[in-house]
Amino acid sequence: MTLSQLLYPLALGSTLLFSGLAVAQTDYNSVLRQETEHYLKKQYADLTQRGYERIDVRVNAVDRRLRLTPCSAPLNFEQSNPSTLRNQASVRVSCSAPKPWAIFISARISAYAKILVAAQPLVRGQILEKGDLIRQSKVVSPNQTLLQEHQLIGQQLKRALPQGEAIKANFLTPPRVIRRGDNLILAARFGNASVSTSATALADGKVGEQIRVKNNRSEQIVKARVVAPGRVEVVL
Repeated sequence: MTLSQLLYPLALGSTLLFSGLAVAQTDYNSVLRQETEHYLKKQYADLTQRGYERIDVRVNAVDRRLRLTPCSAPLNFEQSNPSTLRNQASVRVSCSAPKPWAIFISARISAYAKILVAAQPLVRGQILEKGDLIRQSKVVSPNQTLLQEHQLIGQQLKRALPQGEAIKANFLTPPRVIRRGDNLILAARFGNASVSTSATALADGKVGEQIRVKNNRSEQIVKARVVAPGRVEVVL
């Protein structure tokens, strides 16, 4: 029997051994991914109470080159700012026994919510009404404010929106409820008392803004706060 014939079984055995170890390591890496996914889903479970429909977690693969000893103790998971939802999450996974180790595993987080979108094409300057809005399930950014219907109705669009596009807070502005030249009721408050007179708007105005108006009786020009369509107020 030649030397190569003697060494062949040893080489074959070594190959099978290393192949088995690689398969075992791959299986353990899969376990780490599954455990990390379970941890993250548990962390974000309460977000459904904050208006989110569901949270999808996709854990990235663990580096196959890592040779991690399977942990005999419970795995420990740590995440910075776990209550803050981000598109990307990084989790420190560590083991204390039999051989301590620690790695970072990353994941992609997708948050879904039934948000208000344009029910049909909307034009710039349009005042939103109930029929302009419809709810659809969409991926939302972690810092996106989930607006409610009452916050949108009566607001004015700063840009045109195609059908199905999400309506965001920065697309909206309070509408002008007073136009220059409008006849107004000017109320002057003195503590709990108030008197009213007629006035003329010298500028456009939105609720909450201060505009210049002319007191029609005294011809005096004053700054007054817009409180409603056709009504302004000064506090003395």
